[in-house]
Amino acid sequence: METIILAAGESKRMGRDKALLTIDGHSILTHLILKLSSISQSFYIVLGKNKSLVESRVKQELNDISKLVFLENRDWRQGMFSSILKGFESVSGKDIILLQMIDQPFLPLSIYRQLISEVDEDHLIFQPALNESDKILPGHPLIFRAEFRNLIIENKKLDNLRKILQLYDQERKFLITVDKRIKQNLNYYQQYETEVRNNINGNSNK
Repeated sequence: METIILAAGESKRMGRDKALLTIDGHSILTHLILKLSSISQSFYIVLGKNKSLVESRVKQELNDISKLVFLENRDWRQGMFSSILKGFESVSGKDIILLQMIDQPFLPLSIYRQLISEVDEDHLIFQPALNESDKILPGHPLIFRAEFRNLIIENKKLDNLRKILQLYDQERKFLITVDKRIKQNLNYYQQYETEVRNNINGNSNK
């Protein structure tokens, strides 16, 4: 599996770079890489104006960076889709692709493993979701079959991942879960502190 991690945002509401917040003594970005290393062969880390600082921090924290590719999205001000596109243009497209937001460092590894187990030849998109009052509420992260790389690039004029997903909605498969962290957006420092306390025993790595 190839993993794209989106970490180019300015984190204005957080007041500091989300990628450099700490969990278990590591930056959030390093925490994600360590957690996902057992299921991902490569990481494409999309950064913006924070590239130099974040890349330096991760290299200090990890002994082996052979799986990592640090990408600079110079168009990061144009929004998240510009980073998504940068990531998809950079992966090889030879294996399934995980799209990971920096906002969700607390999801347990078991969610990722379950999502991978749902991958089949009949669908292109694999997404966790909540089922509340018989209403499907899609979340993150998403896994795509390798061929979806080209579909993202072909439809880049839509400039919106949600619109592209809607084009291929019949080829989307949901993994129903009760873990509400699939809907998490880590936007505020107080929220981050609360989540760290809730996950103090390292549950997000299991």
